Amino acid sequence: MMGYRDDFYIPDNIIGYSGSAALNPTVYFKYQCFFGRITQYYPEPDNLGRSLVRFAHDHCIVNYSRAITNQDILKRLHPNTIKFGNMFEFYNGAVTHCSRNAFVPIKNQNTMLRSHLSTAIHAFPTIKKLEVRKLVFLYFNSRNDYDYFISRAASEFGYKNLEDLKRDAENACEGEDLDVWLARYKARKNNPE
Repeated sequence: MMGYRDDFYIPDNIIGYSGSAALNPTVYFKYQCFFGRITQYYPEPDNLGRSLVRFAHDHCIVNYSRAITNQDILKRLHPNTIKFGNMFEFYNGAVTHCSRNAFVPIKNQNTMLRSHLSTAIHAFPTIKKLEVRKLVFLYFNSRNDYDYFISRAASEFGYKNLEDLKRDAENACEGEDLDVWLARYKARKNNPE
């Protein structure tokens, strides 16, 4: 079975990392306006693996500095981001992700580091469990509503057609029929243990 978005999560798209390069760093990927990351270490196991690949023209990764004076940005930052100079991601006009660490960009010519960071691609071929539900619901909501598909699946995630979205959702569910997955999800939600 293919990994989630193997077409995107490739060594050439690695732009940097956060954390210690030697100790399971979070690896960041970007190609044109598409971006994502692979989280290799996190206390919550459901947050390990590949993030949903997103699409935004204004995506940027910034390490906090005192030069940032925009109050709309500052009020959305986690206190540790400011205290330790950690990185945050900004896209679609908002702060969307505050990291536990600073971002370290890598230069294209640093092939040894790129090779080391690319081990995350094979170590974590699947989408984060936290994001499977988002992807499946994105498919179900898009399946019957073309406007939703355009406003969410196409504009925020860069999907060009419903078939690609369905393939990724099925892959995230490890080949399980999506209707069966949804029924199991609803049953678990209605009858928590």
